[in-house]
Amino acid sequence: MRIFVILFISLGFMISCNSVNKEYAAEIETLEKNVEANPTPENTLALVQKYEDYAKNHSSDKEWSGRYLYRAATIYYRSRNYAKALETINKVLTNFKSSEGAPNALLLKGNIYDEKLFNEEEAGKAYQQFLDDYPNHEGKTTAEFFFKPLKEKLTIQIADLEGELYQENARTRINPSVSSQLRRKYSDYAEKVTDDPEGGVGYLVKSAKLMGEMSNFTGALQTLDRAADKYPEANGMADVLLAKAEIFEDDLGDEPKAREAANSFIEKFPNHPKVEEARFFLKPANEKLAIKIADLEAKVYQDSLGTRLDPRLAQQLINKYVQAADLKPKSPETASNLYKAGEIARSIRNFPKALELWARVYEDYPSYEKAPQSLFLQGYIHENDFKNLERAEEIYNKFLKQYPSHDLADDVQFSLKFLGKPADEIIKSFEGKKEGE
Repeated sequence: MRIFVILFISLGFMISCNSVNKEYAAEIETLEKNVEANPTPENTLALVQKYEDYAKNHSSDKEWSGRYLYRAATIYYRSRNYAKALETINKVLTNFKSSEGAPNALLLKGNIYDEKLFNEEEAGKAYQQFLDDYPNHEGKTTAEFFFKPLKEKLTIQIADLEGELYQENARTRINPSVSSQLRRKYSDYAEKVTDDPEGGVGYLVKSAKLMGEMSNFTGALQTLDRAADKYPEANGMADVLLAKAEIFEDDLGDEPKAREAANSFIEKFPNHPKVEEARFFLKPANEKLAIKIADLEAKVYQDSLGTRLDPRLAQQLINKYVQAADLKPKSPETASNLYKAGEIARSIRNFPKALELWARVYEDYPSYEKAPQSLFLQGYIHENDFKNLERAEEIYNKFLKQYPSHDLADDVQFSLKFLGKPADEIIKSFEGKKEGE
């Protein structure tokens, strides 16, 4: 439950009670600051051990022994050691129930059983005990949330997770941890909220699209098939069929299956507002490709500066460039599009695909102005990305033999001269050259 996670993480590491043993408190505070500034397995383990030592050696200090053990439990929780977290929580509840750490420990116990171990019965016991023992505690809202009607609770949790799904300034825009939680909530809604078939199919479509964004196309199609089996008469089936058509066409390059899904959509939902989207998949291949390429080129960058590619859209654009090249290999823009596809492939670190594309440009379009660059870049990938120096040397020598007067010839000669040498050696050679001038 996201509300609870915020609650117990925000407690922080603060010493404010005069009853705590000063020597231990100082040592713990130092460790806490170290963990907060630079958490490592070693200093985190040392901190947990110090918490547990305090409780063992100062059991008469009920307040701080309970608080410290609760903090230890939260660290076990964050490291996903739920068995150890529960063991530590039970020590708090058994031996230090009067501590301020006890109610928070109960909330953490409920959260672990509910969100991590999926044991609703034990979660309910923990939350009910919290409400019975601490009716005026600030965590009351969290405990009461567990007992809301399932439909209301799942709707709130889903909205909360959807708000956290996308992360800024990250290579992978989707937060994988949030995605996993969200897909489970979608599934829970579809399985357990039996009076809302449209909501259920809608959430399964969202789950499939989320899998698609993470390039799990097999899982996405399985989820869509599950939605079709469970809700064959729902209006939301239109979105199921459209999503299947998009995955088959855009991600898997399976045009026949995309057309099959689109035809099924049109047959079942001829007056649906999205019927024109379905008809798109029935257009001639060259017409579809031109439209799709233009659309992807406009959308492929995640940011307005055009510096960060969306990995899924980038792969789709590569696929469309290749499909267009296969369809019209002699088209004037084919070589340029294949070259761009190679650049995109390397940008998303699909190095084998980049090599394949640049090799195709070099071999099939020798008169294209960037054919030499296509050869050079193959050597560059072997040198810098695959660390295959023998193959890189072979390609670089081939470049010099074929394009001795090209603008890149000096760069290639430089690469050959220092191939495989460490950076400090390259720097020293420059310094030596400068001194001799």
